[in-house]
Amino acid sequence: MSIGGVQAAVSSASATQILAKAPATLSPNARYEVVVWVNDRVSTPKPLLLGAPPQLPAAGSAGPASGAGSGGTFTFTFTDAGGWQSLTCSMC
Repeated sequence: MSIGGVQAAVSSASATQILAKAPATLSPNARYEVVVWVNDRVSTPKPLLLGAPPQLPAAGSAGPASGAGSGGTFTFTFTDAGGWQSLTCSMC
């Protein structure tokens, strides 16, 4: 398999799906053509829009910095390019 003329490492394949890692040399947010070959057969090039890598939430701060006892109120701040709506909390 090649993406934009660069060979891509295929991690798995079935009759309906191919999973491959895009080569690091390709630019995000750009259009490429994908070509698949098996033995002597080559597919028709298909368009692919390579998306930008996801921006992960980043920890901001936590408070208070210290305290005593087994209970208390804590404050955590995060930044997320997707806004507060894309943050979820597990066991908060």
